[in-house]
Amino acid sequence: MAYQTVTVSTMVSRVSHMLSNNATADSNLSTEIKWALEDNVNRLAFKADLAAFRKEATVNTATNTTDYELPIDFYRMIEPGVKFAADPLWSLEWYDQQDFDRYDGDWRLQNASRPRMYTVRGRDETSGRYILRIHPKPDQGYLLKMPYFSVPARIATAEDSDLID
Repeated sequence: MAYQTVTVSTMVSRVSHMLSNNATADSNLSTEIKWALEDNVNRLAFKADLAAFRKEATVNTATNTTDYELPIDFYRMIEPGVKFAADPLWSLEWYDQQDFDRYDGDWRLQNASRPRMYTVRGRDETSGRYILRIHPKPDQGYLLKMPYFSVPARIATAEDSDLID
């Protein structure tokens, strides 16, 4: 099957022309088009379930610390999710953010012990990384392992050297 190599700037111009019948994309539209391209590339990579995008991260917990930054290329956790490196048969239970908050109430006041559950919070405003939150707060350091899907390289600029193959 033949394919065409297209630069990001050419793709942005083509999409802009289709949307606005204008050969030159304004900067706001250009940014939105690049964001849409990047978002859809991430979705395609996730749906394709390519081995190249499967990775494993480790987190060393600290006593009484509940939040940990995930890798910058984190896209989505792969089941079975977060496990203890020393005891791979024991995995933490995943809760979505709403259930996590509802289940625990004022969970920060509970005693520290071995973590039993986790959630993945939104991106941190400063670092841009997703946050792993565990409960209860660890009573000691634990090494956690988690398989995840990573995102493809970002479409950072509309330079002619950025090729979409």
